[in-house]
Amino acid sequence: MNKQQVITALQKYRFPNEISVIPDNNSFIIVTQDMIDEQELRMKSLGDRYYPFPDDLKEFWIKVGYGDLIFSQDGTIKSEYFLNYLLSPQEIADIMLEESYHNNMDWDVFPGVFPCFNTSESDMYSMIMDGQIISGTENYKECDLLISKDIWEFYNNSLQNPEWYLGLERGQVQNTI
Repeated sequence: MNKQQVITALQKYRFPNEISVIPDNNSFIIVTQDMIDEQELRMKSLGDRYYPFPDDLKEFWIKVGYGDLIFSQDGTIKSEYFLNYLLSPQEIADIMLEESYHNNMDWDVFPGVFPCFNTSESDMYSMIMDGQIISGTENYKECDLLISKDIWEFYNNSLQNPEWYLGLERGQVQNTI
């Protein structure tokens, strides 16, 4: 699928707010530009550690939203082990500002890296760095596993199988877009 097809496929899972989400299903909550701008303004207090949200992430939030991808597009494959939860702008800002209990990464070591996906119940995050989706070791001392060249490829693959990236080895990436 191309980028527009990925957007179209995911938009059918959009909800106006968390109250209207169907539990244990694919669901994305709508994000506005004002919500993104508000959180970037909060993060400016980081001073020289401040980086704006990556453009692809902002575009994804505006066109799709934040939330969970649990099932494949055809509904035949369910993620049993991973949450595949794309964080909201506020959740990322909270982590970056150390206002969240998810503060076990030294963000100074990885400038311009944003936590973006909660990929397990143990709060492992995949991150966006230079537009690419990467993952680190469990203690976040390294961020060198390239999962996907961009957020669109990540979701294209995830629509086919929500756990497609399990078992990837360092340097191995599937290019499907």
